[in-house]
Amino acid sequence: MFGRGTFGGVYTQSENDDVPKDGEHWSRKPLPSLTERDYRIMREDLDIVVRSGKVPPPIRSWDESNLPKELVSTLKSLNYKTPMQIQYQAIPVGLMKQDMIATAPTGSGKTLAYLIPLIKYLSELPEMTLDMAENGPRSIILSPTRELAIQIGEDFHSLCTGFVDFRFSIIVGGVLQ
Repeated sequence: MFGRGTFGGVYTQSENDDVPKDGEHWSRKPLPSLTERDYRIMREDLDIVVRSGKVPPPIRSWDESNLPKELVSTLKSLNYKTPMQIQYQAIPVGLMKQDMIATAPTGSGKTLAYLIPLIKYLSELPEMTLDMAENGPRSIILSPTRELAIQIGEDFHSLCTGFVDFRFSIIVGGVLQ
């Protein structure tokens, strides 16, 4: 059994482990050669707990995430070098448009974990026409506080710099800002 470690850490093995012959860590393997066992170890290393049988594999980097190149470029320019802990697993779930409940401390990257799949989804939709606009917004995000609503709006705005036609409004306490 592998011991708990940190990302890229050193691991020990017991006699019963079915360690790949090359002994290569999941963080250094090419994407096509990753196995279910590698993803399980990755989740353990990152302290990601999944309570469902069918979840997509976590991502390791923005480049492997199948996100639009404009979004990956924006993430890197905003100095998001790699996904944060919750984003490793939450983004692939969001990209599959699956429901999810995720918990993580303040400042852990939850907002981007759901904004990134939303932006990818919106970027794949046809351009908005006047007829379509009459049907209402393409997305609504509800927030429990004014401060969080403003933060989400700012994060959305900064992530959408590569997408010219994205617009948003923040409505707080019945007041359009």
